[in-house]
Amino acid sequence: MKQFSSTLLILFFSQYCEAFVLYNCARVCSRWRKIIHNRVDISLGKEDLKIVNYSNHDEILLNDFTYIIENYWSEDIIGDDFQLLDEENEDNKNDELTNSVCDCNKLISSHSNIVVRKISCSTMDCSCFARNYHNGKHFLKPENGLLDLDYSFPIIECSDDCSCDSTRCRNRITPIHYLGTIDKPLYLFSIGECVGFGVKCKNFIQKGEFISEYIGKVLSDKESNEILNSSIQDKHHYLLIIKEYFHISQALESKQKYETRRLNIDAEKFGNVSRFFNHSCDPNLTWRVLRTCSEDHPRLFFFAAKDIPENTELTFDYGEGNTLQNNESANLQFSQRKCQCKSQNCKGFLPLVSIK
Repeated sequence: MKQFSSTLLILFFSQYCEAFVLYNCARVCSRWRKIIHNRVDISLGKEDLKIVNYSNHDEILLNDFTYIIENYWSEDIIGDDFQLLDEENEDNKNDELTNSVCDCNKLISSHSNIVVRKISCSTMDCSCFARNYHNGKHFLKPENGLLDLDYSFPIIECSDDCSCDSTRCRNRITPIHYLGTIDKPLYLFSIGECVGFGVKCKNFIQKGEFISEYIGKVLSDKESNEILNSSIQDKHHYLLIIKEYFHISQALESKQKYETRRLNIDAEKFGNVSRFFNHSCDPNLTWRVLRTCSEDHPRLFFFAAKDIPENTELTFDYGEGNTLQNNESANLQFSQRKCQCKSQNCKGFLPLVSIK
């Protein structure tokens, strides 16, 4: 009888409940929450589209992590890095490259006459578009509005502080009114004991198309180093470290060519569906670090590196974050964990992130 009632609840939640209803139902009782999380929607209604778990693993999902749709910041970051960042922003508040927003389509009043400044975010007249235009290329392909994978410069999107029309803006790569949710029908499936979960999409995905953001707890370098040092041998972790290399000003007398910044996101306890993306030596996803015009906090987004057929596992290269933008090696090493990707060019072992 209990199994029968659970089946009816799964059917009811799956077919008749939208996201906001699931979110409220999950708060009613622990039994409903467990059923929804394990069999209907692992996001518990936080995503606009249900993310169904089609694997045979139940308890591990509910106990492992809390589903979130925006980054959760470590107290070390809030206490130290944010203060330093605020000081930098104060020093550079007049710097057009880091702290300006565009005024495309802005209402201008002149002698009681109100006119619209009709500038499109697709020309050099737009300050936001111009700062993303390098060597004759913008990060969006003009023919389809998808990511140009050959664009290797930092991406700075228009923000809600810009006066442009977000529905027509050509300087945004994330979905319109993006709030951390995923607009594709993703689902979990079981791979085996060695790997666990994987993620697939029910629909065809075009090369350069936005997939999702990697969301979790943003850690300081010190906190992330502690995790790596404790996991150096064989333990699996959900820590993703991205190293950004910025050219140092020529005015500075230094032998260094780059200034290095790290983005450390740990999705072990807090995360979204991206934490289930597995490694592959022949991946179909790639990542980009994005910022907006009005803030300098980096965020990590996944895009399709190639055309992806429907119901194909979504994977990325765990070692991609250890590569410079000019494709020089960045001390890429390999761990003792065997790679399970089974691709033709499999390297045998998973990449090991260097903390140097």
